[in-house]
Amino acid sequence: MKRVLLFAWVLMFLLAACGPQTPAEDPNLVYTQAAGTVVAQLTAVSALTPSVTPSLTPEPTATVTETPVPTETPAPSPTPSPTWIWNPAGKATAPILAYGTVGEGSSAEDDTPVEVFDQHLLTLQQAGYTPITLAQLSEAVYKGANLPQRPVVITFDKNSAGIYTQAFPRLQKYGYVATVFTVVNEIDTNGKLTTQQLKDLAAAGWEIGSSGMSRINLTGMPELLSQEIAGSREELQKKLGVPITSFAYPGGAVNDFVAARVANYGYYAGATLLATFDHYAGSLFYLGRFAVRNNQDMTNFLAMLPWKPANP
Repeated sequence: MKRVLLFAWVLMFLLAACGPQTPAEDPNLVYTQAAGTVVAQLTAVSALTPSVTPSLTPEPTATVTETPVPTETPAPSPTPSPTWIWNPAGKATAPILAYGTVGEGSSAEDDTPVEVFDQHLLTLQQAGYTPITLAQLSEAVYKGANLPQRPVVITFDKNSAGIYTQAFPRLQKYGYVATVFTVVNEIDTNGKLTTQQLKDLAAAGWEIGSSGMSRINLTGMPELLSQEIAGSREELQKKLGVPITSFAYPGGAVNDFVAARVANYGYYAGATLLATFDHYAGSLFYLGRFAVRNNQDMTNFLAMLPWKPANP
């Protein structure tokens, strides 16, 4: 029995050894086959689902169309205004012209004929001057202010009607202003400026200043200074309803005592008849003016101007 079992085992072994052999797999072949399978799958998917590359069509650039602004038809403009520039405090350069009156036909040396006055105004225009008031000039000297490039101050001392009837309309033609120094006791008297005329001048941009109550030489009347200086200012402000800040010494006569009183009584400046172009903070109560007289020719007048016209 044992021999039979042994024989059967040997026979089975021999049959197994002689059967067909299963070849060993090549690793490279396995990888190649796997790759081919993946490619085939991707190809199949591609065939089933078409691949559409999205086309990014750029949005059209927005064209900004500006709403046209209506063009205004400019109105006719007057002669361009002069350029005003900042004048620092401490000093200002400007001729101050002191007229008496204009066109009254008297023999007084301070009565300027209308034709001469017309020539003066034309010369100032041709030389590029812009008239300002004495208050504007003193403000620029005291604390700084805008001034035209070529300022000039036109003043009148005589308080007579010709200032209103002759000088005023001529100055208006050029758009010019001036400063008139009035004497309280002369207002509304024969041949002198009236209260209404002074108000008209103030309304037109003129400055009204004081030359006292009665036009007397103040250097020899210390007992009258309060009434002449402070009293005249108070009376004029009450009568005209405008501030009175400038004082003209009658006849140009002044000393330190009088000038100190003018400063103490509320004025900002005092005007003399000293010929000078330059004005300083320390001389606000000694502001120099050029006396314009009817015996002067154009050479004399031009000598009063720091800036000359191109063709005098």
